[in-house]
Amino acid sequence: MSASGKDLRMRHLLHRDTGTCILFAASHGTSTATIFHELNQTADKVAAAIDGGADSVLISPPIGRLCAGILRERPHAGFVAKVSATAYESFRRETPIWSSEAAMVAGADGVGIMMQLIPENEEAVIRLVAEYGEECERLGMPYIVEAELPGAYQANAWMPDDQVSYLRRACRLAEELGADIIKTNWPGSADGFASIVAAVTKPVIVAGGPRIDDAQLLEIIDEAMRAGAIGASVGRNIFQSPDPVRATANIAAVVHNRTAVASVLAGGVR
Repeated sequence: MSASGKDLRMRHLLHRDTGTCILFAASHGTSTATIFHELNQTADKVAAAIDGGADSVLISPPIGRLCAGILRERPHAGFVAKVSATAYESFRRETPIWSSEAAMVAGADGVGIMMQLIPENEEAVIRLVAEYGEECERLGMPYIVEAELPGAYQANAWMPDDQVSYLRRACRLAEELGADIIKTNWPGSADGFASIVAAVTKPVIVAGGPRIDDAQLLEIIDEAMRAGAIGASVGRNIFQSPDPVRATANIAAVVHNRTAVASVLAGGVR
C-alpha cells in the first residue's frame, strides 16, 4: 500500500510529461515573523501560479480549504500540506501543526515540513522530521523536506561557515529521515549545488529564496537544473511579482521545456 500510494500521489506533484517540478510555495504564514501583504490574496496567487505552469502548491490545510474551488477547477495541480510552523523564541523552533493523517483527510497529495538545523535545536528537529517520515511511509504520502539554511531568509540568524557541507549533510539527513523530494538552497555555484545533489538519491528542487531580479532567478534555476535538480520551489518571486502568471510561465519554460534563459527573457512566454 505504502509504495503504490506514494507513487500514485507523486504523479500529482510532478509534471506529467517531463517529471520535472515547480512547487509554488505560499506557506509563508507558517514560517515568517511578518506576513507579506501579497498573501492577503493567497487564493488568487495560487490560481495564478497554477495557470502559469506550477505543478503543485505548498500551503497549510486551512489554506488548502480556502483554495479548494481553485484546486477542483485545476485537477492537474497537486496540493502539498505544510505541517509545521516556525516559533520565534530565543532561537527559531519548528513545531508540528498538522498530522500527516489530518493532511490526507484535508485532501493533500503530499506533506511538507521545514528542516533548519542549528546547534540549539538539532535533536528536536531530527526527531520531528523522522516522525513525519515514518507516518508518511505508513500512509503512502509523498514527503517533501525543506532542508534549508537557517539564515537564508532572516537577518542575523545562525549560518554555517561552510554552506555546501551543511546542505550536503542536511539533504542526506532528509533522505535518511524519509524524504521523497528534497528542497534546498542555492549555495552560490553550480559545482556546490552538484556536490549537494550527489549526496542523495532522491530528487532535489532548488529553493527560489527571497525576491530577486527575474533574470537572476531564472539563471539560478537553469544552473541548478544543469547540476542535477528536477525543478524549483518558488514563492516570493511569484506572489510578489506584478504578473505572477507570467513569472511562473517563465520559470516553467526553463524547468519544463528547458528553454534557454536568454530566449525566455527576450520575449517571455504566456
